[in-house]
Parts: sequence; C-alpha cells; structure tokens
Amino acid sequence: MALAYSGGVDSGTLLAVLKLVASRLIAFTVSAQNVPQEDLRRAEDVASYFKVEFHLVPVDILKVPHFAENPPDRCYYCKKEVFTTLQTRVRALGGEILVDGTNADDIAGDYRPGLQALKELNVESPWADYGVTKEEIRQIARHLGLKFAEAPPAACLASRIPYWEPISGETLEKIAEAERYLRETFSLSQVRVRLHGGFLARIEVLPAAIPVLATKEASHIIVRKFQELGFKFITLDLAGFRSGSLNPPQKPQNSPENPK
Repeated sequence: MALAYSGGVDSGTLLAVLKLVASRLIAFTVSAQNVPQEDLRRAEDVASYFKVEFHLVPVDILKVPHFAENPPDRCYYCKKEVFTTLQTRVRALGGEILVDGTNADDIAGDYRPGLQALKELNVESPWADYGVTKEEIRQIARHLGLKFAEAPPAACLASRIPYWEPISGETLEKIAEAERYLRETFSLSQVRVRLHGGFLARIEVLPAAIPVLATKEASHIIVRKFQELGFKFITLDLAGFRSGSLNPPQKPQNSPENPK
C-alpha cells in the first residue's frame, strides 16, 4: 500500500494506522515550490520514526498547466498532476493501492476542486470513506501518543494568493519566509500571510495573537522584515485566521466539480 503523505495530522495519523495493518507501506511526499520546507522535514522525520519506506518526489508545480495562472480550479489541475505522478511511482515500486488523508470534513466543507481529481484517478481516502472527521483523527492521534496530534492545519502556499493573480516561485518563497519568520519570532501556532496585488501582505493569526502583533515594537520589526522581503504594505487582519478565506463563496459554474 502507498500513502500520499503531506506531513500533516490527517496523513500522519493514517500512516501510523496503516503501519499496523499493511504488509508493506510506502510513503510518498511531494517536494514542490508550493510546499513549505518544514513540512517536508516533518514528513521525513515521522516516516523515519515509524520505519516506513519513504520517497521524496520532486514536482515542478509551476509547469503544471494552468497552475501559475491561478484560476479558481487551480487545485484540480495541481492534484491531477501530482497524483498521476505518484501513481506512476507507486506502480514502478510494485505498489497496488494509493491512499491519501482526505477526511470527512474535507468532503462536506470548504471549496476543494482538487477532490474531483482524486475521484477521477481512483485514489482511496479511508478517513473520508468511513466518515472520520478532523477531530476524530486528532483523537486517534492522541490515543496513539502521536506528538503531532495537536499540530495546526497546513495548506498549499498558493492558497495565500487570490484567484487569477499569477503565481511565481519568487512569490511562494516570499510568503513561506514571511510565515516562518512570524511563527518563530512570536511563537505562533497558526499564521497565514495572504498576498494581494503582489505587494500587500495581509497577516491572519488566531484572535488571541492579534494584540501581540499589534504592539508598537512588534509592528516595527514585522514591517522591517516584510519590507526586506519585498512587501510594500503590511496589514494585520482584525478578523483573525480563517481557513480558506480567499475561496469563492460558491463553486464556479465551469469548475471540474460543477461543469457547464
């Protein structure tokens, strides 16, 4: 059995469970410009801890058709390319089944055009198939004593850029460095740096962290760092962190999940 492993709670807990039942388990983690480096390191560390065969699969995500254009169904094209690549690697290594960590909340919740690509490629999602929610996965992780049970949800770096604003490698690197700086400097568990118009950074953090970043001292060092990275305007979103805050309110009529 092969697992598409992102390094997050969902796929990490699935890795731990599958290790108990699979005669052979292979973990594949995609290395691409839209994946933070710390996610790759965490994935490799967890796979090593469980003594799971681990493969890092490089993908030039900016060459995926339509990805850099950033349409509302960008995630569909990305997932289609990534999982097609993984399936090729799985077959080359003698694997039979490719699974991922999609959960029941993913199916019922936010706008996720990438799920259509997984369906078309017959990728299996055990958590979703059995109706297991995010919180239930965390409960399983706690029961198994997994150190990442409380890890915050992660997301593709491209999700920080509004649809139809072009994506470049430089932009993704800038966003990743800005978020890393905020996490490490202010000990933040959750942060997003949304980029608007290529020059305005909108910082989303949990409500409790807003007063920390809003002080005169914090604002000064954040502005200095962000200007060094190339941001022209730096703002703190008073509404706080919201997963998928740039997603459309409803699926576009010409998306893969809702074709004309």
